[in-house]
Amino acid sequence: MDRQEEYELRQKISDAIAKDVSNVMADTLRACNSNFSLEIMYPLELLERMYKRKSDESFEMGLFPNNEMLITVNPLREAIFWFIKNALKTDKKLRYDNEVTDEMRKADDGLIEFVLRLHDEHLKGIQIREIRDCFSKVKICEEGANKYSFYFPRIEEGYNKELLYYYGLDDSLNSQKEREVFIDCENYLMNKINVRELVYYPQKVFIYRNILTNMASHIDKKYWELCKRRVLSDLNKVSTGALESIDAVGRHIINSKDELASFLGLLVY
Repeated sequence: MDRQEEYELRQKISDAIAKDVSNVMADTLRACNSNFSLEIMYPLELLERMYKRKSDESFEMGLFPNNEMLITVNPLREAIFWFIKNALKTDKKLRYDNEVTDEMRKADDGLIEFVLRLHDEHLKGIQIREIRDCFSKVKICEEGANKYSFYFPRIEEGYNKELLYYYGLDDSLNSQKEREVFIDCENYLMNKINVRELVYYPQKVFIYRNILTNMASHIDKKYWELCKRRVLSDLNKVSTGALESIDAVGRHIINSKDELASFLGLLVY
């Protein structure tokens, strides 16, 4: 088929998938009957419990925050965000009848499977629409009269993009140095506030709260410098020219990479 025919076919198939996904979503929300707990609170609570479960497993294994176990929840996070976004698109008024119940929680596995599958169909529709020749483009092969096969690209034994960056595989020479910076930052805070002690000494929560309150009102320069170093480990991968920021009259808003690191380091702090 020529380029125009391919374009029209992709648009038609993509629109059909979008319509099917929209109909299934509408039926699901209709079954929820504008119940705020079912449409919003339950999916959010489920996601929070999934993160907590992976976080607990990570903690027991001595892994750092944002490790690969937590990252495995990301597809569910994206799917639930998309589900709730669709639930809030309408002008209907949501009613709050009760909190999330144990009866609702029995449907955990069903909801996870449903949301992930529907979100996947939504993404496939978007992917099929892509006409440009790129890595993510879906290949269409004509098998007969009005019969087509769709081949979706797939990376075998590939790395999750977050993990690729997390493990420093984009720059192996500096990855160990960066990890040391992160560890210094985490250790400094852990030495001040060791949350693991709360299991045995819950009364220390008041001491830690005072420490955090004081750090919020009076900048701990040592910790701020560590946060700044952490930010610089990323900024140093970008050329200074790419970070240049000038206002409408030509004045520099950001004068240097160090100045930007000071600001971003404060946000991390």
